[in-house]
Amino acid sequence: MNHLLFYLTAMMALAMLAGCQPVGSSAMCDSNDTENIDPDDVPITEADVAMPGDYGAAVERLSEFRDAIHGAITSGDHGRAHRPLDEADIVLRRLPEIARDSGVPRRDWEQVVVAGEDLNELWGEIHSAIDAHQTPDYAARQEAIDEALERLQSVPRESHVSQRKARQENP
Repeated sequence: MNHLLFYLTAMMALAMLAGCQPVGSSAMCDSNDTENIDPDDVPITEADVAMPGDYGAAVERLSEFRDAIHGAITSGDHGRAHRPLDEADIVLRRLPEIARDSGVPRRDWEQVVVAGEDLNELWGEIHSAIDAHQTPDYAARQEAIDEALERLQSVPRESHVSQRKARQENP
């Protein structure tokens, strides 16, 4: 029991001594330090994102996010990439549902899911670098990002539900 109490006390003391120091830094953090706060990194929810109305619009939005992310990174204003990265994450999470509701055939769902996961992973790596105050290597991921978007674009955009209804009305 005494060993456990000693261990817990020692761990708490170490935690208080370490404070909120960045790794490799000897300076203590100031809770009023606004210098390291990124004003562009504001948490958002799905309610903050204008969800695309159909699959074609979703793919178009993802292309717009790609362009905004690339523009922010190449301009050196990495913080500006936060919002499109966050919105893209939310749209990508809903992409399979959007595809289904837009009438994308089941045989194409796997392509939608895999390409969406690839984009989310690639953009997640970029977002992690920005959060770590590092320069993201967009160029190293650009080809894979463009390829994943091309796979999403190759899925038929026209609503298959509308085509099915037209066939039912005009047999």
